[in-house]
Amino acid sequence: MTGSGLYARPVGGREGARGEKPARRRRVAIRLLLACACAMVSAGALAGVAGAAAKPCADLRVSKMTIKPTDPSQTQLISGQPAEIEAKVTNAGTCAAGTFVAAFKLSLLSATAVSESISGLGAGESTIIELPYAFPKAGEFLAALRVNPGREVSETNYLNDTALRALTVVPANVSLAITNFTIAPSPLDPTDAIVQGRPAIATITVENTGNIAAGPFTVQWTPLAFAVPLSQAVAGGLAPGETATVQLEFVYTLTGSVTTTVLASGPGGSGPSATAKLEKVVEAPLANLRISKIESHPALAGSPSTIEVTVENNGNAAAGPFVVAWQPGPSQAAEAQQVEGLREGESTTLTFVNVFATAGIYKGLVMADSTHQIEELFATEKTAATELEIPAATVDLAVLGVSINPAKPVAGSPATVTVTVENLGNTTSPPFVTAWTPSTIFGLPTLQTLAEESAPLGPGELREIPFSYTYPKAGFFFHSVAEVNPGHVVKEAEFANNTGKLYVTVQP
Repeated sequence: MTGSGLYARPVGGREGARGEKPARRRRVAIRLLLACACAMVSAGALAGVAGAAAKPCADLRVSKMTIKPTDPSQTQLISGQPAEIEAKVTNAGTCAAGTFVAAFKLSLLSATAVSESISGLGAGESTIIELPYAFPKAGEFLAALRVNPGREVSETNYLNDTALRALTVVPANVSLAITNFTIAPSPLDPTDAIVQGRPAIATITVENTGNIAAGPFTVQWTPLAFAVPLSQAVAGGLAPGETATVQLEFVYTLTGSVTTTVLASGPGGSGPSATAKLEKVVEAPLANLRISKIESHPALAGSPSTIEVTVENNGNAAAGPFVVAWQPGPSQAAEAQQVEGLREGESTTLTFVNVFATAGIYKGLVMADSTHQIEELFATEKTAATELEIPAATVDLAVLGVSINPAKPVAGSPATVTVTVENLGNTTSPPFVTAWTPSTIFGLPTLQTLAEESAPLGPGELREIPFSYTYPKAGFFFHSVAEVNPGHVVKEAEFANNTGKLYVTVQP
């Protein structure tokens, strides 16, 4: 029964228990391997899902940026003055970008000056960012605008997130300048003089030549040294380039030169200021006569010559009656005319006439207020020299030409001879005689001389004097002679031009 005992369960169970332990350990090991494998598969799957979600697809970029003053009248960026930073931001990616920040800096390495949060930007979309900012100081800057500086949004390209601009910011400046400072009488008068005892008006123009607005300021005018200044406030101030004009009135009580000044400054003399100075002369209220013009009209000796004298009152008060005298020259009688008066700025023209008996150059003198009746501002321009060149009166009769018609007369038939005479002198001639001799030999007449008296001939005047004559016989080269003023009855400046010749051929 020993063999059958090989298949019997052992009594007491100890050996059986030892046989089961290795199998259990193998089952546990298999379970652990399967669990690790599952865990690895699950981890790989999760890792693959996470890697697919993190792949970037947005691309933010700054495509345009401008920085300019907020005030359109400003042409430069000015420290402390409002400015605007405007930029165009585009998402050039294929998917939307979430919330991101746009930050402006004065340089790449400086702290953020101003920033703005953008809630998101779809694929292919653009937005305009406007950032107000006042540059705290002047200088040269390489300013930067950067989007997504903290990389809140995953992008395909971070290199186009920043735009740079070179900027010049100038210092804020208020500068006052006095661009016009004049003093004129009030009311205006013809001489434009500042006159003792009369109001004078100072006109002062102030300009803000700075680049920012000027606050309230005062314009102060000191009419002369040690005088109490006059002032007027410009309460509204001035914008850059703007001007204000102030007028102040003062009455000068003394005459003479004065130094007058003007000051433009802020309240209590604070802030920017500007000054200007004028040198003026305060005149007494007196007339002033002057000879302003002389025109001479010389005539021939023995004829009336004239001068026209213009006298002006360029003082600042009316002149009463006064005398103007002319001394024409040596051995000439003086002439005088009275003027009943001249208002301020008024003038009058007087005509003086004198007959110079002989030719020559006459130097004379005109005197305004020759009897010294008027109290005047100045002693100058009261006299003026005159000079007249008087030519002698002359008569100069000349034969300009002799002609015959027909050109070859026929013996026994009448012909007409024409003698042309001109007065080359400057005076009308008295009546004169013109003669024509048909033929001469050795200067002696061989045929009868014809003569005709003519009326006076004016200066430069021409006259044709005709003679009718019939040659009694034919012949060649009859030497005919025409002569004006034969015997020199009329006194002339020149006698050499008194004759003219004509050779005549007479046909049978």
